[in-house]
Amino acid sequence: MKIAYIFCPIPVHGHRNGIISQCLTWAEGLRKLGNKVDLISCWEDYDWSSYDIIHLFGSTGTWFYALMKGLLDYNRNIVWSPICDDTTPAKKQRIKTLVGSNRLHVFSLPFIRSKTYQLPIKVFARSEYEKNYLIKAYSAKEESFEIVPLGLSYSDSYDKVTKENFCFHLSTLYQPRKNVVRLIQAAKKYNFKLVLAGTKGTDKEFAPLKEAIGNAANIKVLGRISEEKKKELYIRAKVFALPSVSEGVGIVALDAAHFGCDIVMTDFGGPKEYYNGMAEIVDPYDIDSIGHAVVKLMSSTHQPQLKEYVDREYCFDSIAEKLEDAYKSVVEQKLL
Repeated sequence: MKIAYIFCPIPVHGHRNGIISQCLTWAEGLRKLGNKVDLISCWEDYDWSSYDIIHLFGSTGTWFYALMKGLLDYNRNIVWSPICDDTTPAKKQRIKTLVGSNRLHVFSLPFIRSKTYQLPIKVFARSEYEKNYLIKAYSAKEESFEIVPLGLSYSDSYDKVTKENFCFHLSTLYQPRKNVVRLIQAAKKYNFKLVLAGTKGTDKEFAPLKEAIGNAANIKVLGRISEEKKKELYIRAKVFALPSVSEGVGIVALDAAHFGCDIVMTDFGGPKEYYNGMAEIVDPYDIDSIGHAVVKLMSSTHQPQLKEYVDREYCFDSIAEKLEDAYKSVVEQKLL
């Protein structure tokens, strides 16, 4: 198959985010299966009718609607990965699509998004939760959805070592949705060793975390780390915690499970679906819930069964095959 990947405009700071990683990983997997995948550039000309699939990624802004409407004149085989991490309750979001604060509500982002969901042949959701949210929030048609999970970032084997009793967390640390302050508070209250890695942000952005840590000797902040250091920590850590208040999938936790970590995962959203009951699920707003879960996993484990499961279900080849099958169903649907 010949496939086009279209990504929303890249932020000027140029950071490679999760959506870009998803696009590149999927493209690599599809090429390995013999497909041609073009990463579309706004500076080039394309014969849109020559593609078997045109796949759009992201949901920021109103330009998706105009782009899809234009592309439909050349090719009907459009699929969309909206990648929705919205924390607004679905019912409230649905009301926004119907009623505006003034007569210009028809130009509002929620209203235009609801219209956009009617255009593609398929909408790709990363979890049942995301699918159900989009159906409720934007009146999207259930039959238009396909569940295609995200996959592991790693396929390499590693020398297993005796796990060390510390909890690892990797994220954009200063982002409130990552809930790092409560994870810090749980570590202080339940006295477990916590290692934090990732972007710290500016001094102002990092200030709430610094204040929460205080003089706690059991909490270490590494900041941004190398790929080698990240893999080392995955291999050594007994527990990986991701108690976010908003999380689409949390690939870092999935990768941690591949390297033998036990997982503490938020109860919010779709990430918990990826672990087949082999993760400790916590209320991200409850420090005790987070603390109890981490301490529990310091003396018990879901491994190696968890690693075996994620390696089988979310490995590079498995996800590529699921994605290719989803595309073929779109092509076949057009031929019927």
